[in-house]
Amino acid sequence: MLPASWLTRLVRARLHEQWRGPLGDVLDNYHRSLRFWLRQAMSELRAGFQAHAAPLMTQLEARTTVSDRDRVHEVEADLKRLREFGASASDST
Repeated sequence: MLPASWLTRLVRARLHEQWRGPLGDVLDNYHRSLRFWLRQAMSELRAGFQAHAAPLMTQLEARTTVSDRDRVHEVEADLKRLREFGASASDST
């Protein structure tokens, strides 16, 4: 009788030999499917964000032209963050 640690290694090695090809193929296909789904979902989320952000960006741009200079810097900073987020979101696709 073999020690338990040797037996475990032997079983793992045999399973690895038997399942390496078929299991690897299944996992590769699943990986590709998940990656496709993720890219599609992220594109839809970005498009939804940009659709909701567009009116807000227009409002922020309009507010920066108003004579209320106390809040202009805050609004410009918010507008800059939105633009940077939109640019970084479109760059990562």
